[in-house]
Amino acid sequence: MVHVASVFANAQSRDLPVYEVSRTATPINVDGKLDDLVWTKATPFRDFRRNLDGLPSPIKTDARALYDDNFLYVSIRSADSNIWSSSNFRESAKSLPNCAVNDEGRRKVTN
Repeated sequence: MVHVASVFANAQSRDLPVYEVSRTATPINVDGKLDDLVWTKATPFRDFRRNLDGLPSPIKTDARALYDDNFLYVSIRSADSNIWSSSNFRESAKSLPNCAVNDEGRRKVTN
């Protein structure tokens, strides 16, 4: 099990949440559907905060993470209608639906 603390960009002092990331021995099908049974066993991340002021986020978001010997898997379902990212080549997969990037920078896109 790994614990991940979120980091705020500004210098205001806050209690940082700690998120539990569990190891999985079950292969995960990276298809954008998030219907693998193993996701239901992953501990959900709670208490998301806004980047600018640290206030609780008003947007319903369900996020979970798992890892195995090769990858960190992150599942995010969000009601936010304005999700975007600036990107470089390695990160360009973020703008594609149902996409994953492995540690060599290769993209896998599914429909």
